[in-house]
Amino acid sequence: METKGRRNMENSIRAASGFIAAAAIVLTVWVSPALADFESGWQAYQRGDFAGALKEWQPLAQSNDARAQYNLGILYDQGKGVDADRKQAAALWQKAALAGYAPAQHNLASNLISGDGVEQDYEAVLKWLNKASDSGLARSSYTLGKMYHYGLGVPKDVERAFALFLKAGEQGYDRAQYNLGKTYRDGDGTEKNLVEAVKWYRKAAEQGYAKAQSSLGVRYARGEGVAKDEVQALMWTILAANQGLKRAVDDRAYLAKGLSPENVAQAEKLAANWKPTAR
Repeated sequence: METKGRRNMENSIRAASGFIAAAAIVLTVWVSPALADFESGWQAYQRGDFAGALKEWQPLAQSNDARAQYNLGILYDQGKGVDADRKQAAALWQKAALAGYAPAQHNLASNLISGDGVEQDYEAVLKWLNKASDSGLARSSYTLGKMYHYGLGVPKDVERAFALFLKAGEQGYDRAQYNLGKTYRDGDGTEKNLVEAVKWYRKAAEQGYAKAQSSLGVRYARGEGVAKDEVQALMWTILAANQGLKRAVDDRAYLAKGLSPENVAQAEKLAANWKPTAR
């Protein structure tokens, strides 16, 4: 594989891996002083007081609190409340990963894909992603699926990729659901099934994932896997276009030209009243 193409693929997978910048909100605050300090750091982070979050999380991280190490790594990775330092972020995530904290395992693997703050190491990537996936972290299952789909660091195996997308999709992960839609559409790793493609596109689209909304719009426009419905086609395309997806912007103009003003108005009203569902 050419170096430039491989690098683009690595960046694509890292970007698509669901690399996130926050931990789950702690609901029970007063169980212990350490938990209270962690929650205080979270509240500071939510307010944009990153220096305050750093102050609360740093002592906890030094006493081997894996959640605090993970969140402190986020601050170093993004340069919030401290100078950006990808090497320090990776070191903190490694400590939390060794303690079995799945989100840290995932973020460390993402850095190991691209070589950000650590030496690129696909053997370690697979180890950490598999651990996080086995712990039930959907975005790790999805990222593993992308690696098998492209043959990045592993032999290409589209059937294995499909199984991993399915695992993550059934957990509600929108990007995996979108990829399941593509997989069923193309018969790539499983038997082609346009009805199943629509089902998975819809699951991701209903969560607000623009690429899935655009693809669902195309299915309605063509009547592939679902009864043809140009109003629904335009509605989903509008939703994707409103998020800036270029192909949807182009499709919106094309679809609108073929509809009556009344149908266009109906699609626009449906789009305006639409609300995403929770994962």
